[in-house]
Amino acid sequence: IFFLIYLAFVQFAYLIFNESTVSLSTMVKALETCFQMMLGKFETQKIVDAHFIFGPMLYIFFNLVVVIILLNLFISI
Repeated sequence: IFFLIYLAFVQFAYLIFNESTVSLSTMVKALETCFQMMLGKFETQKIVDAHFIFGPMLYIFFNLVVVIILLNLFISI
């Protein structure tokens, strides 16, 4: 379930930001970028500059769902 939701966020980031952001231009780069977002090593200004609404929305929902809920659930199991 964790990887299914993680890949859904990766696919969303790739579809929305593939033309405007170099770090999300291919599916492999999108996987790496979302992994960096999960570790907290990502500059949020890149996606905020790419799209005013979807950039912050992606970052906030990704952190809430994947990092706070699913990663803690994965570690506790």
